[in-house]
Amino acid sequence: MVKSLKLVKAGTESLVLAFFLCAGLCSCSLLSPRETQGEALSFLGAFSVPKEDIVIVEPSKENRDRDQLIVIQLSQMLESSQVKTPSARAEVFYDLGIIYDRLGLEASARSMFLNSLSERPDFAPSYNIIGVYLAQNENFQDAYEAFDSALELDPDNLYPLMNRAIALYYAGRYSLAVPDMERFCDDDLNDPYRMLWLYLIESKTLSHGEALAHLKDRYQKATAEAKNDNWAFNVVDYYLGKKSKKDLIEEMSSNEVPLAEKQSRLCEGYFYIGKEFERLGQDKLAYDYFKLSIATQMYGYLEHRYAFSEIKNLRKQYDFFEYSEPSQDNEIDLE
Repeated sequence: MVKSLKLVKAGTESLVLAFFLCAGLCSCSLLSPRETQGEALSFLGAFSVPKEDIVIVEPSKENRDRDQLIVIQLSQMLESSQVKTPSARAEVFYDLGIIYDRLGLEASARSMFLNSLSERPDFAPSYNIIGVYLAQNENFQDAYEAFDSALELDPDNLYPLMNRAIALYYAGRYSLAVPDMERFCDDDLNDPYRMLWLYLIESKTLSHGEALAHLKDRYQKATAEAKNDNWAFNVVDYYLGKKSKKDLIEEMSSNEVPLAEKQSRLCEGYFYIGKEFERLGQDKLAYDYFKLSIATQMYGYLEHRYAFSEIKNLRKQYDFFEYSEPSQDNEIDLE
């Protein structure tokens, strides 16, 4: 069994320490002595995204109320005699963690995921989400071990493979990330998100033209039905030059789209637009599109999570100051 699983079986001390240390690190804000440099100050300048591209959607109150009700119901189940076995309790704790995570209550979510492992040390889904948290906070080695545990415990679920590939990508270990994401992409040829992440990773190991050609090949293998059913193929179209940024933003913000779906589209779309401007070297625009992705408050989405990483990396690149993730109550400043 892999190292992280052995640690949890021994009492969770090492995993708990790494997990909560990374929770503390995300709130650090260390000012650079060179923060007044012109390059750094450019990030504080006027918001660079054109006004017509800025769409702010209020989070769905209905969905939030629903999630809060689910929290109450699951908590009552734990307190009652309804959930008797450790396995059942692990699943309830995990479900609570997912809801807390979706509500942006990260500390509560972390506690629930660790509770699930205390009940059942071989509960693979908790290793997967804990790995994501660790990767977000650049605790990459512990993240890899968490993903390895999830994959060993449940080999049929390949999502930890994707998350490990993304962690390797943000750690700068691009060549190691490619086979993981290739395997994950090959498992479902109709998933545009898999194509997009493999393209982003391959862009670091191949020329842009080669990575784009591979993306085009995968796009052509997807069925027409899949392309009609999944809006994210519009992002693939944007990367392939089949649609303009204006077309993509219209797809993201259409009034015909239900509020909750519009919110998720904006989160994803702004992130991938930001990645394209980053590739083009237009870092201020990329930075501001990542801020728009964060402003959607889609806490449970990978694009929302890693928009923070993108902003942090841009600030480091310009020797600005280390990014401090705002709490749930903080608004994202778009000025």
